[in-house]
Amino acid sequence: MNNSEIQTQKPKLVAYKYKKWVYTSFLIPVTFLILKMAGVLELEAQTSKSLFSVLFFIPLMLLAFTAEKIEDERIEKIRMRALGAASLFAFSYVMIRNIMDLLTPSGEPYILSANELILTMLFFYLINKYFLLKKG
Repeated sequence: MNNSEIQTQKPKLVAYKYKKWVYTSFLIPVTFLILKMAGVLELEAQTSKSLFSVLFFIPLMLLAFTAEKIEDERIEKIRMRALGAASLFAFSYVMIRNIMDLLTPSGEPYILSANELILTMLFFYLINKYFLLKKG
């Protein structure tokens, strides 16, 4: 197989025209949070926390994988840089957190759930991508 036969695959992204709907989908977890705080929804604390994180995770994922208006190689590089930085941040966060738990005798160690780690990575990815896009 020579180089002309090898094709790079473009990532499957949500079309740019749906970006407004993605931003609107953030109203679902906000509405859930308001209803929970107002006492309309009677759920256990752990159940409501899990449900809120899932409802917040879906729009974040959609936002992370929404195409830009002009999708070119520069945007692709920015996406890869932001993803690499988010992965490095998550790895560092987990390692530092574990070291801090070993060094401080506070009793129970903090157990980071997968939802918290993924949400942290998504936030870091989106913030990093935003600043890289603004930087040019």
